[in-house]
Amino acid sequence: MRMRFYKILFLLIISPLVLHGQSADSLGNGSVVIRYSKGFLYAHHESFKYFTKNYIPAFEINLNKRTDGTKLWHQLYHFPAVGVGYNYTDFGNPEQLGHANSFFTFISVPLIETSKLNLSYKCAGGVAWVSKKFDLYGNIYNIAIGSNLNAYLNLNLDLDVRLINKLHLHAGIGLTHFSNGGSQQPNKGFNIFSSQLGVRYQFNDIQRINRHDSIPGFVKRNEFSLIYGGGVKTLEPARTKKYFVSSLSLNAERKLSYKTMVGLGIDLFKDNSRKEYLLSEDIQNPEGKDLFYAGGHASFDLVFGKTSFTIQMGAYFWQKSKHYESVYHRFGLKYRFSEHWLANVTLKTFWAAADFAEWGIGYRF
Repeated sequence: MRMRFYKILFLLIISPLVLHGQSADSLGNGSVVIRYSKGFLYAHHESFKYFTKNYIPAFEINLNKRTDGTKLWHQLYHFPAVGVGYNYTDFGNPEQLGHANSFFTFISVPLIETSKLNLSYKCAGGVAWVSKKFDLYGNIYNIAIGSNLNAYLNLNLDLDVRLINKLHLHAGIGLTHFSNGGSQQPNKGFNIFSSQLGVRYQFNDIQRINRHDSIPGFVKRNEFSLIYGGGVKTLEPARTKKYFVSSLSLNAERKLSYKTMVGLGIDLFKDNSRKEYLLSEDIQNPEGKDLFYAGGHASFDLVFGKTSFTIQMGAYFWQKSKHYESVYHRFGLKYRFSEHWLANVTLKTFWAAADFAEWGIGYRF
């Protein structure tokens, strides 16, 4: 394990040297960030305490490019950086939890910026390959992750301080989450709080940014959408059978500014796994209609041009099974790829427990 860390550290050190061999123009307003982090696994389930043996180290490399102002949202968010990254995380328990290799995209939005200092927040999402998963015969103690392929999510607060010329000291604190969205049990997931320290190397001396002369006035307006989504889920404890789940949502939203939108909506779900719970509640011969349930939600969207990050909190007003909580949540992304059509991916949860991941398409009117 120690040798693997040294190999990764070597690659992280030489990567900016290789990149610097390219022309400055081809790299644009780009930079590379290399950082080491150390954190701890938050035991959000009581049973987690037995396998949190050590602090959790990680290495990360990010390649990013500063937006240039050619789109309105660039200026609205103070010319954020967008990029791709790689993260290696050792979960501190090699026998049962192993390690993860993650690849992700991210956006980093400045909060405070001067010639010497930059305070920003970073949102990242991607995929992770976890080396150790639950196995009924070989690894029964890993009750957190039931699949090798998982989602990688990270929220970070970063501080950059210029040291000399193009070299910056980089530090941060953040939360990282690994889970498979309920597609394979167990799926309690990992939540890791960590602090990071590293360096950022800027490829160009001056970041050339085209600023708009003025921001057009915004007119508040209402929007409506109908979104259909679908996904799969498994049931605890560690069952292999997969059930199809689908949803249909009618949303009424009010766009308050170029950056924010709020709304209300009604959701209709069909969950084929609910038959298992209905039978366990002594409901004999459950019918197809018993697999449907409905709720209403309130939403808040943070808008980045055609892409928006959505947060929803809802409550059920109709359901046959008593097994489920009375509230639900959604976190995810929406992307408008034409005037009326949008793509949608969200994670539906019950507080800290994932229910299923929804992949959908919607129509705006």
